[in-house]
Amino acid sequence: PAVYDPVCGVDGITYGNSCDAGNMKIAYKGECKILDDVPRACNAIYEPVCGVDGVTYGNKCAAGDVKIAHSGECKVSNNAHLLDFSIAFPTPIKDEKEFLEKYGKVCLSATDGINTLMISNGQISATTLIGTPEGFKPAYVCKSFEGLNLDNSLKERFEIAIKNLPEKYQKKINSALVRFYTSKNREFLEQVEITQKLVKKIDEYASKIKNKNSIYILDYMKYQVIDLFTYKK
Repeated sequence: PAVYDPVCGVDGITYGNSCDAGNMKIAYKGECKILDDVPRACNAIYEPVCGVDGVTYGNKCAAGDVKIAHSGECKVSNNAHLLDFSIAFPTPIKDEKEFLEKYGKVCLSATDGINTLMISNGQISATTLIGTPEGFKPAYVCKSFEGLNLDNSLKERFEIAIKNLPEKYQKKINSALVRFYTSKNREFLEQVEITQKLVKKIDEYASKIKNKNSIYILDYMKYQVIDLFTYKK
């Protein structure tokens, strides 16, 4: 029914009513509270409790309206759930012109098999020239793509998300991403482009929310999709 009777799911998202929440467990009735505002009125005594959202709170007061699953810190899985599949990078391209025509607009840095090449506006703008041995035959492959960079801050946020995001949600996100990338027989370049759009949408959404659990989900997802397109060799 189209009746606004908000409920807060254990995923930290406000649903219009219990019907909209579907199979998601309800943490409590009413809109989800912004957790960042709760601890200000609480004391600093550390008596940890684990909420049904899988987040450890410093004490019951800090948990606010979130139901308590049990006393003590939430149990953290020792297994960081990285995606159980990887994107296959295409065969390196031997011709520089052909490589730049295909990947120049989306690639930030590449390798010719020995040297690292910086790319700007579809052209090689700089190179860390290690050397080109006699008889060397270049094989160009993109190492990093526009908007898909694993910087240190994202790595740190991913580690925080791993600790605070319940394992079942990690598995759900991974499963959804696998379906997203394997549901259609896309070429590598198309996979790069849809991932760039996905990361842009994640950033746009993240700038508008304050709910911790939602941020954990977005940081976790962003790291996973960028990691897929990070050249590992």
